[in-house]
Amino acid sequence: MSFSYSSAPPSLPWGYPERTEEQRLVRQPSQPHSRRVLVLFCATILQMTPAISNSDDPTSTSSHGPIFTLFNRLPIELQLKIWEAALPDPRVINIREQRLRKTRRGRDMVGVTSDTKAPSVLFACRDSYSIASKFYIPSFSFADSIPETYFDHQRDTLYLRCDTFALFSYYDYFSETMDELEYLYDSANLKRVQNLAVLLDPDPDQVMNTGTPDRLANILFLFGNIKNLTLVLGHFYREGDN
Repeated sequence: MSFSYSSAPPSLPWGYPERTEEQRLVRQPSQPHSRRVLVLFCATILQMTPAISNSDDPTSTSSHGPIFTLFNRLPIELQLKIWEAALPDPRVINIREQRLRKTRRGRDMVGVTSDTKAPSVLFACRDSYSIASKFYIPSFSFADSIPETYFDHQRDTLYLRCDTFALFSYYDYFSETMDELEYLYDSANLKRVQNLAVLLDPDPDQVMNTGTPDRLANILFLFGNIKNLTLVLGHFYREGDN
């Protein structure tokens, strides 16, 4: 590995500190848009910002905690990068059926929901939504409902549990689950899912075991684009469950 040496650049007009010899020898990060670089860039921009009065304190607080009042003064390109860096880490999303209401003929109207809330960055402001909505798409619904689960098809993992996605089944959870999945109205979003986790039947002697190769093959065929499959041997509702 080789390094190039050059004389230190002159100090910038806004007082950016001159780099020392040790700093010039340190290899810079290979990812220019990493969170560390964004933080350093923000610090540089704030050094360029004129002094403000006490009434416009950038570190003031509100009922919701500390706030940063200088964010809107940053260049819009940097704001968008910060919003992208604020996206949550990959999540595990468990979808389940829920009854909506009955029709006049007594037919159940069923929707698809999840206990995982939508990422808060979607609702911070218009700019944050413009970034987050590129990753998180409302997905998974039946013809009687609208998609309400915000899902990142490349990073999030869809957790499929036959005991929560077979609302009307009493004896064959897997068959009912497969039937319900095939009735999902936005089947295109199923094809976009890349990470899937499937809860297996805890009793390997059950005839309707979801862990049989044929049944897992049916699930993979239904989704069509799974790159990472996780087989879950047991689901624990809280820490310490057996």
